[in-house]
Order: sequence, then C-alpha cells, then structure tokens
Amino acid sequence: NVWNTIPTFNVDVVGVMMEWLRDAGGMAAAEAVSTAKAKLIYDLIDNSNGFFGTPVDRSSPYRSRMNVPFCVDDGNEELTNLFLVEA
Repeated sequence: NVWNTIPTFNVDVVGVMMEWLRDAGGMAAAEAVSTAKAKLIYDLIDNSNGFFGTPVDRSSPYRSRMNVPFCVDDGNEELTNLFLVEA
C-alpha cells in the first residue's frame, strides 16, 4: 500500500548526511564550524563602521548562527536592493 511506504529517498539522504557528520567529527565539530562561521559574519557586520547593521545587539545571547539578519547603511532600501542584486 502506497500510504504505508516510507519515503525511501529521504531516509537514504538522512543516512548519507549522518555518515558525513560522523566522518567530519560529529556534532561537536559541526558546532565549532557553525560558531566560527557566525563569528566571522558578525565580526564583519560589527566592524563595518555602520555600513552593515543588525537589529540584534552585540551583547545579546540570541544572535542566530543560522540566520544572520542585517541591513545596509542603516536600512537604506535602495542601497540594500543594489547590494542584493550585485551580491
């Protein structure tokens, strides 16, 4: 019965990802890489002399490592759109 069949492709992809994660050093290594990448991006934003900004305060414990919200030139919509087109 089709309704009782598991999504085999999805299960296979998860298996491949889990093997890759294990081979790359596990969750601790993945967390270290994630933290380093987020620090790199936030440092760029924080040290851009106001060209880039983020609504999340530097001292906030809620800075995301997955989704880094930012704006260009204090929310200048025209410059932000140009940045997004040229990026």
